[in-house]
Amino acid sequence: MDTKGMAPDFMKAKQWEKFDVAVITQEEVDRMESAIGKFFVDITKKEFLKEVVERGMLGYPISTAEDILDDNQLVARNFWQSLETPGSDDPIRFPGGFAQFSEMDCGVRFRAPLLGEHNRDILAGELGLSQQQLTLMRAASII
Repeated sequence: MDTKGMAPDFMKAKQWEKFDVAVITQEEVDRMESAIGKFFVDITKKEFLKEVVERGMLGYPISTAEDILDDNQLVARNFWQSLETPGSDDPIRFPGGFAQFSEMDCGVRFRAPLLGEHNRDILAGELGLSQQQLTLMRAASII
């Protein structure tokens, strides 16, 4: 804040090495938050992150969904995977695996099922329901 000429005198006068959030008053918190809030209005997320890294500080900007989709690191590691999905003219991007392994792919293997697409496999195959039970469930609009 000070390098951009936005640090108020009361914050410049603080002995930050002795600063203890456990003992400050709410009035002091409000005063500091007001000054800090005004400072952040004119700073981009990129500027914020650059300064944090250069100063060895702890901080990270809050990302929107668009920020995450365009994140250079995720793009560089081919994190986003596109899959053809019934009902959509264009492929849909899905998040890939949480990590990259040399011997295994932990990314998206197939699309999510459509509504009811696997009912028979699950209800008859996994749960062992009979054809008669499935017919009754359909008649009762359960499935």
